[in-house]
Amino acid sequence: MDGNTPQETAAWKRLDREPEKAHAHFLTWLALDDRNLVRAARPMRLSHSRLCALSSEWSWQARAAAYDQAEARRIADATSRDRIAAARAVARDIRETAEARLKVPAAERDPAGVQRLAAAIKAITPAVEDPPPVQAVRIDVEGLYAAVRLREQQREAEEDAAA
Repeated sequence: MDGNTPQETAAWKRLDREPEKAHAHFLTWLALDDRNLVRAARPMRLSHSRLCALSSEWSWQARAAAYDQAEARRIADATSRDRIAAARAVARDIRETAEARLKVPAAERDPAGVQRLAAAIKAITPAVEDPPPVQAVRIDVEGLYAAVRLREQQREAEEDAAA
């Protein structure tokens, strides 16, 4: 919740003039899986009427909604960062594999395959350093995979023909 706007943070922080005990009850209620006031009264050891009064007086529903939205945003941002990091790692691995394959002696190279690999490496290089949107990385990765698979098929065909 560190990346939240001040308005969001204020929503679940203790409000001005909100008693510490009331805020503690709010935080307890906020942490419940089921935020139904009727069902929450018993585990919180408060009467339903007292819980309703606190909820109404200190806007628990609105504050909880703001909290939930901020948490959803935080989780989505973390997921997005994880996806980008994974795409970068895949792109880096593919690039390293392709570069290693380009080090094959010149006599064994397939000029068209080498050109495709070189083009794919060139296309994926920005993705490794500072990728464009994830979708563009995915497209580049698929192109590189296709070039590598084609080269492997050509190599297998050459080996079969030699045998």
